[in-house]
Amino acid sequence: MPSASCIFAENHFKNRKPMNLITRLRNFFYETQTPQLPNTAKNAAADHTLLYQQLLSALQQACADVPGGKAFLICGNGEFGIRLTWTPEATAPATPKQVYCIEGNGEVTGWEEQQATEMAEEQPTKLTQSPTVQDSSPKKEEKAPKQQQIMQQLIGYLEEHYSFRYNRLADRTECAVTGTGEAAYMPVDQRTLNSIVLRAMDEGIACWDRDVKRYVESAHVPAYHPFIHYFDNLPEWDGKDRVSELARRVSDDGLWINSFHRWMQACTAQWMGKEAYSQRANSVAPILISTQQGLGKSTFCRMLLPKPLQDYFTESFDLNNASGAENKLAAYGLINIDEFDRLPATRLPQLKNLMQMESLRIRRAYKRNAEPLPRIASFIGTSNRLDLLTDLSGSRRFICVEVERAIDCTTPIDYGQLYAQLKHEIERGERYWFSKEEEAAIQQSNRKFYRVTPAEELVGTCFRFVEPGEPGARLMSAADMYAVLKRKNAAALRDCSCTAFSRLLAQMGRRVHTRYGNGYWVVQGPGLPQLPAPSTPPEGELRDTLRVRE
Repeated sequence: MPSASCIFAENHFKNRKPMNLITRLRNFFYETQTPQLPNTAKNAAADHTLLYQQLLSALQQACADVPGGKAFLICGNGEFGIRLTWTPEATAPATPKQVYCIEGNGEVTGWEEQQATEMAEEQPTKLTQSPTVQDSSPKKEEKAPKQQQIMQQLIGYLEEHYSFRYNRLADRTECAVTGTGEAAYMPVDQRTLNSIVLRAMDEGIACWDRDVKRYVESAHVPAYHPFIHYFDNLPEWDGKDRVSELARRVSDDGLWINSFHRWMQACTAQWMGKEAYSQRANSVAPILISTQQGLGKSTFCRMLLPKPLQDYFTESFDLNNASGAENKLAAYGLINIDEFDRLPATRLPQLKNLMQMESLRIRRAYKRNAEPLPRIASFIGTSNRLDLLTDLSGSRRFICVEVERAIDCTTPIDYGQLYAQLKHEIERGERYWFSKEEEAAIQQSNRKFYRVTPAEELVGTCFRFVEPGEPGARLMSAADMYAVLKRKNAAALRDCSCTAFSRLLAQMGRRVHTRYGNGYWVVQGPGLPQLPAPSTPPEGELRDTLRVRE
């Protein structure tokens, strides 16, 4: 017997033809769904259709003849039943239910009393509700929408044939063919995206490029940080000091070796991405200096990063583009300021500010809002001039080392053990920032790399700093000294404002503070324009109120 759903007919036959119900009854007994049938089958189907029409018409008439008449047709679970109900008269005696049975072999059982449990459960509890009949046919699984089916096929294909990862550092998705290894990952650009779509279409998946792009730019792709991934997969350190060996390729100076080791620890702490290590930015940068070309300074800087992280080394850093420079603090691991001596002195304060930034809020390309990003970049530099520093007080930010021989850039570096050593030292609690004593030693060592500016030369020519009480000594403010030098040689002060001149004097002389303001005890050279002598307090009062600052 073919599959059939529940067929239910109430007393709604009066105003419409029951053709749909008749057809379903016919199909219930005769599986004649094929479009072409023999003439005999067609005639049989037509005859039975006529019989069912007559049957249903008779039921309809019977329902109309009795009070509250309703007809029910129930089929399913190997049973087909017809029931006619009505509202009996109040005075009518109760009679037991009887069933008339006819078997397929023609045997007639006759009327018998119905068992109390038979068909009783099928009576609807309320006349306003349709009786529920279970369908005996196997239920067909509901098909998902076509777009959902395509996406399921596509995701299965992509996960089987490709490995995807979202690069948090570069803000892009990368992919590799399954089983090809780490080195095979490439950015998913438009060319790669089109290639993936074409291969999926070759497999019979009716997808579009937007379908693949939707997956590629979704949270289905796991996030990945190149530096954190690299440091999480380092081997155990074997105990050999490889950081000092690397530093000796540049110079054998003890201060350089110790300072380079501390700087490498600061770089590693920043690259590991641990929140506990993000409270201190790596604000110090080694500067490799030599007047001779071709010693391998820039090559050594590039060698510091292993091959998997080489994409995060850059020598392009423009301080004129402030937002671009800040973005690179979150996008690169190592920034090389090549030819540091060409950097204008007016840009050094901006560079120092960037070097000590700990937290960043950056709006990435094609994003609407700025987002907090970790700063991972460290700095290094090279110079072809020895006199490159203009601010002695700020020189603690730079580890200047003179390169006197060619740097060994051919011996391979065991990066795994090099960074395993640095990771081991940091995780056991070793300090990775510079102490005040180390900064003072660096600042003292950098004096030989200090560049005397024209303004500083002019001050040394025209004034001599002295102690109070010396013959000819007078207390002059920075503004008074600037005015005198401006009259003497204005060209030398062209790039030096009065504010910058005040900072310069603080490095050169002993600034004193009195109730009358700040000043410097100096003796003017001969031939200088004289300013009116400032009013000074009596000697005893000056001695009591004078405070000297370094």
